[in-house]
Amino acid sequence: MKKDVLEFIKHCKSIENQLVYLHFEKKPTSPQNVTITKSSDMLMLSWDPVVNSVTGRPINVSYYKILTFTEPYTPVTENIYQTSNTYYYFVPDSDKKFFKIVAVYR
Repeated sequence: MKKDVLEFIKHCKSIENQLVYLHFEKKPTSPQNVTITKSSDMLMLSWDPVVNSVTGRPINVSYYKILTFTEPYTPVTENIYQTSNTYYYFVPDSDKKFFKIVAVYR
């Protein structure tokens, strides 16, 4: 019986490792070459489209999640979801904003 339990544990570890690999196989890389351009009271954020997972596998990103902050390391003030790799944001001259862009694959 002890041998059966050990075999079962080995089997479960193997499945767990495969699931972890599958998770990372589809996890998108971070957006690269992010630029912010200001024009009057608008900011344009743009970045290269994400086309690979962290393991190098080609993927089609489902959408991008853009998080906005009033200061670094503070709670998120707004979550924005979109499929385009360009985003326009209205910001008055006196305000400042911080952004984090995350590619999402579903």
